[in-house]
Amino acid sequence: MSERSKYLTEQQVRTRLKELKREMSPLVVVFVCSWCCNKAEQLLAQRLPNASVEVLRAKCTGVMSNEMVLEALQRGADGVFIAGCKLGECRYKSGNYQCLRMMDALKRELKKRKIPVSRVASACLPPSDDEGFIDLVDALVKRLPRA
Repeated sequence: MSERSKYLTEQQVRTRLKELKREMSPLVVVFVCSWCCNKAEQLLAQRLPNASVEVLRAKCTGVMSNEMVLEALQRGADGVFIAGCKLGECRYKSGNYQCLRMMDALKRELKKRKIPVSRVASACLPPSDDEGFIDLVDALVKRLPRA
């Protein structure tokens, strides 16, 4: 598998967000760095069977934008989780730090729009910390309202 095929382009992410389908409640969109949480899709399906989880792989969380997260929420996601590499271990040097800055700005924007900040979470994890990743997504799922 080439590096390019491991992640979605921004246009592909936007297309997938337009096609979001709620199979059960809550619906959570999970943006994952292509170098982090390698078993994300498989583990989330097994460990969180009572939630609709859409995993979207990004080249790096440093390319994430407020607009992508807001679009996911506007298109029906109850929550959004962003998983990036452990601080200091980003393949692209500073992507995870860029994501943290984006999250700070996003939280301000959510407050301004009167959207509960608790609907969004992020973490910087070692590539092999699949259990920690699952636990964090599960914590988000548990605090979201059920439809």
